[in-house]
Amino acid sequence: MWRYIVFSTLAWLTACTALPPGRGTMVSGGLPQRIAIDLTSRVQYIPYTPEELARPGVQALIVQCERQGWEHCRDNRTPADSRTAFGRTQDKGIFAFVTVGGLEPDRDYEIRFRLFAPEGNMRAQLALPMHAPPDLSPQTNLTFWFQWAPTDPATWLLGRWRVEITINSEVVGQRTFEVMDHTQ
Repeated sequence: MWRYIVFSTLAWLTACTALPPGRGTMVSGGLPQRIAIDLTSRVQYIPYTPEELARPGVQALIVQCERQGWEHCRDNRTPADSRTAFGRTQDKGIFAFVTVGGLEPDRDYEIRFRLFAPEGNMRAQLALPMHAPPDLSPQTNLTFWFQWAPTDPATWLLGRWRVEITINSEVVGQRTFEVMDHTQ
């Protein structure tokens, strides 16, 4: 049994000059111009700056978050690290942070997270519909995060797992990670 949590409504807008070297992927045809996928077991909560809090888009996300009763609504969520190895009983779960940039404004998108077990079977899939705001700048990145964990960590299959991201049914990125008895 697995539990999945996704926070599509907590996508935050950040101005960005570029994604970290080696992690940005260029895609075309109405798809994002930039994408990065980070995997971690820990999330950092960094308070929004006064400038970020003044943005109408960030204000709207905070209101939406607070209405849901979620925590850390006035914080930017970022991965504490970027990892490719997780301990079966050491890590309570995995967060996938997906950052996309260069989306076309005023367009519908479906972002889909797919999780594949070591034997190749898809274990989870979750679709996030979103509409890019009409005033979305090409320099703006949107970040979505998805968390999953086995109900009982001792049952987590050892081996190489894969998370795959599709946008409007097209694979735009993937990352693999290893689940081990213990991480180094």
